[in-house]
Amino acid sequence: MFNIFIIAVLIASIVLSNFVSSQQQHSSGCLNIWRAQQAFCPNELLTREAPFESTQGAPGKRGAKGEKGEQGVRGPRGIADREWIADVVREEVRAGLRSCSDALSEANERIKQLEESEGLCPVKHDGTCFWVEVRYEGIRLEEAGPICAARGGKPAVIYSESHYDMITRYMRSMIAPKTTDYINAWLGLTYRLESQSVHLSNGTAAPYVKWYTGYPVVRSCCSIILYVKTSWSSSSQNMRNVNPPSTARGVVCEK
Repeated sequence: MFNIFIIAVLIASIVLSNFVSSQQQHSSGCLNIWRAQQAFCPNELLTREAPFESTQGAPGKRGAKGEKGEQGVRGPRGIADREWIADVVREEVRAGLRSCSDALSEANERIKQLEESEGLCPVKHDGTCFWVEVRYEGIRLEEAGPICAARGGKPAVIYSESHYDMITRYMRSMIAPKTTDYINAWLGLTYRLESQSVHLSNGTAAPYVKWYTGYPVVRSCCSIILYVKTSWSSSSQNMRNVNPPSTARGVVCEK
């Protein structure tokens, strides 16, 4: 009788092994066989843990979203990396300046193209563009340079008699007869009292000068304004040396 019982247990162990290899599809039968195997054959194939307890099925569907929890306690204030922030700001400023510089260069190039293609350069001489900026409220000497620089230029020089005639003809066309009979403008020339001579900003002697009647005067120093009257034959026009507090209605620019 005892031998029959032992044979039954062995058969049960074999069946249990087959169940384990097929992933324990019937958990209730596995449980009974596992208990018998643990009692009579503890060193057989199965582990000390019940096989059906280690089996995990496929994950189920995601459940409904829970309610938002309460906000936690605010943490301590962080310490700012001031050096890193300063580096970021400096780089942003440099990038902005580069962008502005590029935009200004493109704008100046566009202005040049428009001047050449659409006749916005009123006087051309030896490949250089000349124009007059007019401010009837008056321009001081220190304002003349920045006004020309706004269009990429500088106060102009008169290079020859023919160039002088071109400039004065253009300036004469800007006179409003019902308002005034003249226009005057700063030039990029300097009068030297000690030598009574006219020079460019770099010290070179001026290539052409045509004086207003009675000028130059030794008491006036050291800038030069060009006067143009409505009448070509008027003696009250051409170049005058003046003191710095003087003002003019415009400035002749070149670039």
